[in-house]
Amino acid sequence: MEAKATPGPWRVLDPEQLGREIYAGNILIAITFYMGLSYQEGGANARLIAAAPDLLAALERLIIWRQTETPFELLEQAQQAIAKAKGD
Repeated sequence: MEAKATPGPWRVLDPEQLGREIYAGNILIAITFYMGLSYQEGGANARLIAAAPDLLAALERLIIWRQTETPFELLEQAQQAIAKAKGD
């Protein structure tokens, strides 16, 4: 099944603003606000949303890894997606 979402990569634009904008190329995907949340939690939410395409790709590869790749390549992609989601 192919995802019907806007393809990635997605990125958080201007993370210092109250409303963080998430883009795929020049396409605005979402705007997040952290009203009632800490500044750090608002940023973490925006990064997690922006990492969604990477996380989906890693999970899709996990399902078929036995047929096409070594576990080490899969782990590397998963680690990169997790780091993006966490802002590392």
